[in-house]
Amino acid sequence: MTAFDELVSMTGGDREAARKLLDGLRHLAGRAADPQLRRFAADVLAGRVTLREAARSEAYDAVLSPHFAGLTRWRDEIRKLG
Repeated sequence: MTAFDELVSMTGGDREAARKLLDGLRHLAGRAADPQLRRFAADVLAGRVTLREAARSEAYDAVLSPHFAGLTRWRDEIRKLG
């Protein structure tokens, strides 16, 4: 399974949200100020770890949780409009 396929699954089949997440991971891998965050994004993109696995780890939980919460709220709002 590719990183994009995993993101599609995690977003409930929302390919646009998955693309945005993928773009965000690419941005983080190349430009995040936090080296741990850069490594995390690079590992997910390379398929060394899934986003779900990384999200369950204590090391990444504090960094990722606010972003996932924001994505979930955004997705719910978009679905209300459609």
